[in-house]
Amino acid sequence: MGERDAKYAERIRAFLELGITRRQCCGKLAISNKAFERIIAAHGIDYPKARRGSTSCAA
Repeated sequence: MGERDAKYAERIRAFLELGITRRQCCGKLAISNKAFERIIAAHGIDYPKARRGSTSCAA
């Protein structure tokens, strides 16, 4: 699981730089929000949640 999570973490960082939302990121990686939360916590990634009132798009 560690090597796979490391690859996901690398892609999550790239999506963060592109400004992709958490939900879209989970959709593109085909992972659950729980797995996403675990990966960003384990790899120290600060992926902010969408601000209230901002527009969101389904993944």
